[in-house]
Order: sequence, then structure tokens, then C-alpha cells
Amino acid sequence: MWTVPDAEKIRHMVTDSRNKRAVVVGGGFIGLETAENLRREGLQVSIVEALEQVMAHFDREMAMLLEENIRENGVDLYLSDGVASFRTEDHTVFVRLSSGKELSADFVILSIGVRPNSQLAVQAGLKCNERGGICVDDQLHTSDPDIYAAGDVIEVTDPIFGEKTMIPLAGPANRQARIVADNIAGGQERYRGTQGASVARVFDLTAASVGAAEKKLIRRGMVSGKDYEKVMISQNSHAGYYPGALPLILKLLFSPDGKKIFGAQIVGGDGADKRIDTIGTVMQMGGGIAELKNLELAYAPPYSSAKDPVNMAAFAAENVIRKLVSFAEWDDPRPDSGEIILDVREDAERLAWALKESVNIPLGQLRGRLEELDRKQHYIILCAVGVRAYSAARILLQHGFEHIKVYPGGVRVFRSLHPDCQTADSGTDGGAESGSVSTWKENPGTGKSDGKAEHASFQ
Repeated sequence: MWTVPDAEKIRHMVTDSRNKRAVVVGGGFIGLETAENLRREGLQVSIVEALEQVMAHFDREMAMLLEENIRENGVDLYLSDGVASFRTEDHTVFVRLSSGKELSADFVILSIGVRPNSQLAVQAGLKCNERGGICVDDQLHTSDPDIYAAGDVIEVTDPIFGEKTMIPLAGPANRQARIVADNIAGGQERYRGTQGASVARVFDLTAASVGAAEKKLIRRGMVSGKDYEKVMISQNSHAGYYPGALPLILKLLFSPDGKKIFGAQIVGGDGADKRIDTIGTVMQMGGGIAELKNLELAYAPPYSSAKDPVNMAAFAAENVIRKLVSFAEWDDPRPDSGEIILDVREDAERLAWALKESVNIPLGQLRGRLEELDRKQHYIILCAVGVRAYSAARILLQHGFEHIKVYPGGVRVFRSLHPDCQTADSGTDGGAESGSVSTWKENPGTGKSDGKAEHASFQ
């Protein structure tokens, strides 16, 4: 899957009534968009990805939200399992995976990444990096000052860390082309680097990112809590009382002093694109958490909330910087950690879903029931979207509890990232109550208790 003629050939295969099954190899942008379109045309679709997740540039927990929705749309997903071989029999392609599994399909689409098509530059003696990317300066000159290069084929500067990297995206490529045209005509335009702002539709969800993912920070030797901080919040795409509000899960990475934003990722419904663009703009202008917090953004109920998710992420980040709250990791509580989940939702909410062996004290009763809790115990506080949990954490910390964390994103995120967790009534959580595609399309639980009142308390 490389060119427009490739897409036309695939279209003809899809319209052939004899073709019912397709295997897509590769879980990146193009692979997922291709799989979505094939599935919408009624084909049985399998996605094969050698890595442990789809969308390799996303952090694991954010990719899991996409994977959940992909499966909910009837697509078989094979992760950490690359292709070992192909064979064809009677117009059927058999795809053998590294695990030994064998898939059968009427056709297979390969979408396994890109590499620089820089053979001409190599033949011309131009300098290229180890990956084949053409080296250029900030005016997009190659090593030969009379030759320019632009687009996915060139090496660019990562403005966050000042490193050279390869980021194949259409927006930067087009801006580079304009700069080259100006400079050929005598201009002195300079390219400032590529932050990697991207967006893709993946079935019912939108996946958007800008800057560095946490996995990149870790690869650089950076340590969470020391070299960087992070928050994850769950907010609706617009005012919850207005019809059509959809969840947005937003992860923000920033320096401990809040003066620099390293990156952000968003998975959710409407408005993910404009929020990632807003964060990316602040980053490009050198802004940090304070600038993000103070943004004045347009509001009307069909489009946003009075406190936009971008502002809310900054409020949460500010609370971390001021040491007002600590967030649990997405995969907490871990086995044998001794941590206890304290669920501060109302009883009616727990009727829909409750975690086995959690402790339940509704937020409104917490001050009067503190003696039921052990001040030496480690607690992870859980609510619907994370805001009541913050209020509960503040109450406990002010009453001498020392080991308190908030689960980021609340039940809305917890259920998606812990698909095998044990529930209070039915053992393994699953089916319609699994918190998957149904809760991506409407507010979780009662919805109302995590609306305006919780929304306001986060500041």
C-alpha cells in the first residue's frame, strides 16, 4: 500500500464479490486506515503487527484504547506476532505467523512502514544519514549547496531536544517545499524543525499526538518524577449536558518545573484534532504549563466546555507540579503491591460496574468515615473520570494519610486498560459492561455525577 494506483487495485479487489477476507500487515497509520475501510465494506479483516501494539509512536496505554475499539469493530488483531511466510493455494493466501498460527485470506495488504527513497541523492554523492535520510541545513540545502531536498526523504531537527530525526508527514513536507521554492528564488527562509503533529481516524476514535511520547523520554534515560512529569485526564469533547458529548483521553508530558511541554497524545471522539493542534502551537511558541492553563479558548456547548480539556490538562499538571496530587501508573495496582483501590463513586454507579476487593466510600461520606481506613495503607483512589478521586486524595492527605494516589482517567480508563480485572459480581469483566465501545459513545455510569460539579472541582 504505497501509491494511488495501489489503492485503486485494492478498491477493485474489495468490489470483487469473491473476496471476503483480508489480512493487513502493519498497524501504523496506513494499515489501520486501510483495515477500517475494508471492514466498513463488509470484509472479514485481520491486522498483523510484529510489535506489541498498534501505532508504534503512541505510548502503550493509549494504543490499548485503540486496540479495544478495533476489536469491538470485529477486526482480529494479532500483536507481537510478525509474518513468517506466505503461500498461495487455489486463490487463497495463507499467512503463517511467527507464533505458528496460520491465517487465510483472499488477499493481503502490506503496510509495514516507510524508508527514504534516496537512491538519486546517494548516486549524486550527497550526504545521507544511517537510515538513508538526506542531510540538509535549516535552509534545506543538501551537502551540495546548489541542490535542495525536501519531504519525507530528508533528515529534520526535533525542536524538543534539538536532535536529528526522520518524521515522514505531509504537513511538514509541504512547508519544506514552499521554503525550497522561496530560497531557489533568492529567499532566506529557514525550516525550524518537525514536532510530529499527527492525527488519524481509527474506527470510532481519533488518535492524535504531538512531540515526544513517554517511551521516547525513557529511551533517552529520563526518569518519571525526576526528569519529567505526566498527567492523563478524561474529559468530554464538549459540555456533557449537550447531546453527542464523547470522551477524550489526554496524556500530557512536561518538565518538573512546568516550563517545557515534551509532548501530548489524545484518543477519543470529536475535537481531538483541535486540542492536539492547540497544545502543539503552545509548544512551538516555547510555552509551558502556565501558558496552557491561561489559554482563552472559544466555548459554546456544542463545541467545548467552559474549561476546555486543554485547560483541564494544564490544571492537573499544575497540581502535580505543586505536589498537591500523585497519579498512579496506568497498569496499577500491580500484583503483590499491597495497594488497595478506594472507589469513591456512588452506590448506583457501582451497580453498573465495581472492582472486586475494592473499598467503597462515596466522596460525600469520606470525611465522616475516615476511621474505616488505615493511615499506613497505600490507596489508589478511583472514581468515574478522576476528578472526585482528586478531591478524595486532598481530603485524605490533609488528614494524615501519606500513601495516596489517584488513578488517571477514572473508571472510564481503568476498564479499558484492565480488560481481565475481576468485578464484584461476575468474575471477569466483559460483554456489554466492559467499558469498551459503548462507553466511547456515551457518558459512563450515570454520567451526571462526573459532570459540572466534578469538572469544577479539579482546579
